[in-house]
Amino acid sequence: PAPTPPPDLFSSKEYETKLSEVEVKRIVKDIRILLMTATQNELSAVLGYMKPLNGRDKVIRTFINGTWIYVGQYGNFSVVVGRSAYAKSQQGPLKAAEVTKKIMEIYKPKYIIAIGVCFGMDRSKVNLGDVIVSEFIVDLSTIKKEKGLVIPRGPQLAAGNTLFPLFENTSGFEMKHSDEENAKEVKVHCGPILASSTLVNDDDFKTQLREACPDALAGEMEGAAIFSAARGAKPIAEAIVIKAVGDWGDGKKEACKSWKDFASHAAARYVHYRLDNVSPDALK
Repeated sequence: PAPTPPPDLFSSKEYETKLSEVEVKRIVKDIRILLMTATQNELSAVLGYMKPLNGRDKVIRTFINGTWIYVGQYGNFSVVVGRSAYAKSQQGPLKAAEVTKKIMEIYKPKYIIAIGVCFGMDRSKVNLGDVIVSEFIVDLSTIKKEKGLVIPRGPQLAAGNTLFPLFENTSGFEMKHSDEENAKEVKVHCGPILASSTLVNDDDFKTQLREACPDALAGEMEGAAIFSAARGAKPIAEAIVIKAVGDWGDGKKEACKSWKDFASHAAARYVHYRLDNVSPDALK
């Protein structure tokens, strides 16, 4: 069975909801960080670690420019949080790019961190619940498909020059699967992450991906689109993907379904830990 995140992390919260669009834009104008999630599990985990901005009683929740955003404090930083997928049909790069761009029309983040759940590529390298920090994204939006082969034709998208050194330093982070004495530890790994518009749940296809990208530690669906939106911003924003392993993409997703909450929790907790243990000047 999958570990269970702290119940209060996923409990419902009260939000500040009646601010005008003008007031919200004034508040977010100087915020430097955007945290992007895709699913409700991922959003709930991030909001579980979010506190109200200094001087406010509640996290702000507002519908603006056709999308929901949340505004609050994450560690030592003021952040905006977005969610791209409100249905299974919306998961993947199209909505991720669309919503990220919509939020960047509201304000101009300098740093975008995608937080959530990924699938693990190799059981000998990573475990369920482990956190993967993207050294770079392998964009699989364009591939050449031959018999038994997948040949990536998209670019490799390097994580931000400031964000990667910050999150690559995993020192001091401690998290276990439970409070039991011999509980397994959550480990943080840094390496390539595949980004595909296809929901991978087939062992043969995954084997082809692993052969095409033997160094990749994980795969997910939104990363390349978020990087593309960041590169298209004026000024350009840095981006990084930080997600935790929730399944193996091998045709047995249903067997790992209960890991999604814990994986979301692990990724959100690691990002919060790192942002809570550096000076606000670290991300200017």
